[in-house]
Formats: sequence, structure tokens, C-alpha cells
Amino acid sequence: RMPGMTGFEVLTELKADPKTREIPIIIITSKSLQEAERTMLGMNSVAIIAKDVFANGQAVAAIRAALESAGIAPAQSVISNAAIRQ
Repeated sequence: RMPGMTGFEVLTELKADPKTREIPIIIITSKSLQEAERTMLGMNSVAIIAKDVFANGQAVAAIRAALESAGIAPAQSVISNAAIRQ
């Protein structure tokens, strides 16, 4: 849990502010999401990744795909190095 604010509240605030509205958001969660939560998050983010995905390496591919869909194409080594540090 995050202190003082839920992830849903953070997302709502980011999307309400014209200065941060266009920032591509990648949600990484350990929470089992209800369908309504998944729908709300999906409408306001470029990807939702379950924390257990990190164990099998699919997270790197999911993050890369989310960044590409947001129009951000980082060098492959940047994503790979970041994943290794996790």
C-alpha cells in the first residue's frame, strides 16, 4: 500500500491535471483487480502488469510493448538493464 493515497487516487489526480494528463502510465500491482477496477485502470493507462509477472520475465516484454504503444521506443538495453536490477 502507498501511504496517504491509493493508486486509484494518484491516477485520478494525474489525469485531472493538464500538466500530467498525457503522461503514459504503466500500472504495476500485486492486487487482484475486480473487473470495474481493471476497466478504469485500462482506460487511464497504457498497461497493467501483475507483480508476479516479474518472476517469469514477461514484464520486460509488457513494459516494452506499453512504451511502444505510447510512442516511446527506448533502447532495448535500457529496458533489459532496468529489469535485471529488479
